[in-house]
Amino acid sequence: MIWQYDVEKIVMLTGLVEGGRHKCELYWPEEDRQSSVFGSVTVTLIDSDLFADYDVRTLAITVGNRSKRLTQFHYTTWPDKGVPKAASSIVQFWNSVNRIHTNRPIVVHCSAGIGRTGTYIALDYLANQAKVEGHVNVLACVSNMRRQRVNLVQTKEQYIFLHEALVEALMLSGTATSSEKFPKVYNELLKVDSEIGKIKLQLEYERLQNEVVSHENVYATIKMEDNDGEECDSKQDEFSAAKKSENRAKNRHNNILPADRHRVYLSTRVSGRNDYINAVLVPSHRQKTGYILTQMPLTDTIIDFWRMMNDLEIRTIVMLNSESSKTHDRGIYWPTDGEVRFGQFSIRLTKQEMHNNYLERTLFFSVIGDEATRSIKQFQFTKWTETDIPVNTESFLQLIDAVDKWQKQSVAKPVVVHC
Repeated sequence: MIWQYDVEKIVMLTGLVEGGRHKCELYWPEEDRQSSVFGSVTVTLIDSDLFADYDVRTLAITVGNRSKRLTQFHYTTWPDKGVPKAASSIVQFWNSVNRIHTNRPIVVHCSAGIGRTGTYIALDYLANQAKVEGHVNVLACVSNMRRQRVNLVQTKEQYIFLHEALVEALMLSGTATSSEKFPKVYNELLKVDSEIGKIKLQLEYERLQNEVVSHENVYATIKMEDNDGEECDSKQDEFSAAKKSENRAKNRHNNILPADRHRVYLSTRVSGRNDYINAVLVPSHRQKTGYILTQMPLTDTIIDFWRMMNDLEIRTIVMLNSESSKTHDRGIYWPTDGEVRFGQFSIRLTKQEMHNNYLERTLFFSVIGDEATRSIKQFQFTKWTETDIPVNTESFLQLIDAVDKWQKQSVAKPVVVHC
């Protein structure tokens, strides 16, 4: 089929195995420059580029003495009959697919070819309809698609997600730019919009805020039915762990809470503690869990902070706040000199260096009774107050550079960032 219709792009929305069930055969080689033979067709993997939520592969297919190249875009974090964790993720993927122009048919598939496939095709159709015609009709689009293939956009959750992704695609369209052009774009954003009388960068920020509010309003009003047919408020349930009575005191602010689907689950057992910490997993450009965002520990949650460090084998901490405060509980989780213990965890300060704009501490971490040890670097930025921003970008870039150099020396584990 790929050969017959001269396909130049494949969009794959399923994993090979999901939930222990086989969903798709491997129809390409796993290693670069390797080939697989399927009957009269030879498929060669030319190269691959891996990102946090998707992979991009360049494939060559050969029949006889003729060869063609195509690109496979493989989205790797869309659960069967579910939706991605964030609409921005699938919109970024969709933009990546569209950067390569083709006049040939695009093959889109998941496992059954209805739920995820239908949602993606509808997003692409509706975003282009908005661009060309200036309006969209989601209901009509999905209804027409279902006349061609049954159950496209399979679940209510996917139908709601389609709306959310479309909002994001339309509101944030045209904001991507190449690194070479970014300085020029930034200078343009600093200019005042003549019609509205506001700086364009401020208007862009307001668009971002409006997008967040619109998404929150959707999830605050939509009632999702559970498997028993009972209604529950999906917005309320999204933060159920953080709002439990035993966890409320562990949150520094009652309006800054980790969503259940993004939060870190603690596994190291400590008497009297559960699996909760106010921390979320966030992807980086290349890794699914590139960062862990958390609050400065409270005195009572220092033990949970080190449980997290132990569970995920963290080697890098970026601290963006001062350790002293007259109004806030600051849980100092490292020794100012020598060694300190929190439960079964031992932390020893082995080195402290003061750079121009940040402190670099080297901590020796171990679990009492376990011979395994590791070095942890804490980078404390000293030029960012609670009420202001850094006075210059150079100081912040120096910090980022130092963190990157240390990360390259260690195994690819998430970076913990807190303020």
